[in-house]
Amino acid sequence: MGLPIGVARTVNLNRRLTDHEWEQLVVRLREVFDARGTTRSDGSFRQWTNGNLQVLLEPTESGHRLRFRTVHGAARASIGAGLAALGVTATVAIATAVSGHVGDAMPGIAFLLAAGVGMILNGALRLPRWARLRGSQMDALGAHMTSPPNSAPLSRGLG
Repeated sequence: MGLPIGVARTVNLNRRLTDHEWEQLVVRLREVFDARGTTRSDGSFRQWTNGNLQVLLEPTESGHRLRFRTVHGAARASIGAGLAALGVTATVAIATAVSGHVGDAMPGIAFLLAAGVGMILNGALRLPRWARLRGSQMDALGAHMTSPPNSAPLSRGLG
C-alpha cells in the first residue's frame, strides 16, 4: 500500500568503532529511543535491540558500518487485522448473495466493512509521522557517529 511500515538507515563509518565508542552509542540509543534495549556481541558483530528496533554494528573492508532498522509492529498488526476483516466481509457477502439472504446479512456486512476500514486507518494514519520521527532519529545518530569526536551532544527525541 506504499505505507512506511519500516524505517532503515545504513551508515558507513569508514573506520573501526572502539569498545568505548560502542558503549557510548548504546547510551545514546537508550536516551534517544527512551528504551533500555539489550546488547549482544558475536565476534566483531554487535547489536542493540529493543523490540522491533535494531542497531547493528558490522565489519566492512574499511572499518565498520551501522545499520538501523525498525518496523511499526502495532500498525502492521492493525492493518493486517483490517485486511483480514475485509476478507471476511467479502466472504460473507458472497456467501449470502449466493444463498439469497444478502438483505438479512447487510447489518453484519456493514459492521465488518466498517471495522476493517477502521483498523486499516488506525494503523495507516500514524505511520507517516512515526516514520519521519524514526528516520530523523536514525539520521541524527548516524551523523553524530560520523562527526569528529567531542562534537555537540545529541538531543533526546521521544516518540
